[in-house]
Amino acid sequence: MARYLVEKGLAPNSPYNSNRTAIQIARNIGDTELADLLESLAKETEDLNMQAYALTNIAANKSRNKDYDEALEGFYKVLNIFDELGDKGQVINTLHRIALTYTTMHKDTNVLETCERALILSKELKDDLLISKSYIMLGGAQNELGNKSEGFKNLKKSKKIYQKVNNQDGLGMVTGMIANHFLETGDLDSAMHYIKESFKIHEELG
Repeated sequence: MARYLVEKGLAPNSPYNSNRTAIQIARNIGDTELADLLESLAKETEDLNMQAYALTNIAANKSRNKDYDEALEGFYKVLNIFDELGDKGQVINTLHRIALTYTTMHKDTNVLETCERALILSKELKDDLLISKSYIMLGGAQNELGNKSEGFKNLKKSKKIYQKVNNQDGLGMVTGMIANHFLETGDLDSAMHYIKESFKIHEELG
């Protein structure tokens, strides 16, 4: 049972078998030792999650106050906690926060490395929204580093996924970024096309 939970990334108090938790199953079969151990693990996981979310809020406040080095230190602590918990989704979200902080600091190489790691993990998790966001951030970083060809390709990949999952907020954002790409490269006709498309999406969203 413990091996199954680890492989599936489930907490001991997450329902997975006939909507019963591992703790409940252990109690039902009379394995009180295992049940007690799982309850202890669940409490430890809950405490670490609370600590991670508290540190995230503190780091975000540091970033808003332009204390970027301290913000990064906090976000990396959060990253280590979620890594320890095996929560890939929150690892990716934290990598995105780190990348945004590096972007504000104009540390484009760090942004690129962080976004590439986030993209790899997003693909492993097979989460379309996280994959799209990783492509957007990676494309933006590549544009800033002057690799506009690769940046454009990744923005287009993001747009395709947002269209597939019908996420209009994401679609509007990435379409605007593509329009900006064409403005920067001097292709005004293409820029106008995507500006109109972005405006239409935002208009429909209200």
